Amino acid sequence: LFKPDGPIATLQGGITDRTSLPYVAQVTSEACAPAGVLTPSCKQCPLFRDCVPPSIQYPIWHLPRLTGKRFDQVAAHSLDILQVENDLLTVPQQKHRRCVVEGVPVIRRKGLRKGLNALQAPLYFLDFESFSSWRPTLPDQPPLEQVVSQYSLHESAALDIDDPDSLQHKSFLGTSRGDFRRELLDAMLTDLGDKGSIVVYSPYEKTQLSKMASLFPDRQDELEALIARLVDLEPLIRQNVQHPDFQGRTSLKVTLPVLVPSYVGRYKALNINNGALAAAAFQRIRGGELSEEEEATVRAELLEYCKLDTLAMVELLLALRRLADEN
Repeated sequence: LFKPDGPIATLQGGITDRTSLPYVAQVTSEACAPAGVLTPSCKQCPLFRDCVPPSIQYPIWHLPRLTGKRFDQVAAHSLDILQVENDLLTVPQQKHRRCVVEGVPVIRRKGLRKGLNALQAPLYFLDFESFSSWRPTLPDQPPLEQVVSQYSLHESAALDIDDPDSLQHKSFLGTSRGDFRRELLDAMLTDLGDKGSIVVYSPYEKTQLSKMASLFPDRQDELEALIARLVDLEPLIRQNVQHPDFQGRTSLKVTLPVLVPSYVGRYKALNINNGALAAAAFQRIRGGELSEEEEATVRAELLEYCKLDTLAMVELLLALRRLADEN
């Protein structure tokens, strides 16, 4: 058995060596699971609450970037953030612990206002969805290479937004056959114009725009100009907003339900309501697995999901403005 940085299990090692095949053989033959060994990656385990009791509402895994020896030191002290001593933590971890202990968000309004005031009209809210495949369907596409399959774009001519649902919306969704990448690029460059801030969430859009610039060198200057206009809300939140319910993270899936709770129900109402489902659905379209009627339905669902993502960013921006303006 192997992993990228070496063997997971080897023939060498005694029965107490957790990386040895004798240890694996013994554990898998026993009726009961072995005692858990706590690591920073435990939070992703489906049995997490078997090792960490539900009574611990704020486990140390919620602390940002708690890894390595520091994780071991903190875990040896306590698994509960409320019980951890400050001197064991980094400054960002101390700040998160503070908001958990006090039970209220910590808002750095000066930094938040500075970031929000840097936005320039017109405002664009951009979101990409992508797909990959073991069997590429596009020229020169490596296996499992992420390719942008669609975008959603909400546009506000003014910085002030009264009704998010009234904003102009544009979108593009790739075709079931042929190479749609140039068509997507041309439509996006037209839709985004040549001025104004482009609001995104995470570095993903920047990464994909850079890849497009390499793929289409004749449009490189225009794409680099777009990249220069990007405003990422994720670092703005990470640096200026800490909330006990963020659980030490700032992904959109975490911050949106906390800052804009109404959107939880809107996503649940969709048949396609996350990026993995969107990628799988578009791959089915590209693979010719759907009838004409089924494809029309799936395409409509993909467009609706991506549209909700950019509308959610609009609502998130408005929530941040409210936080910045609070006394």
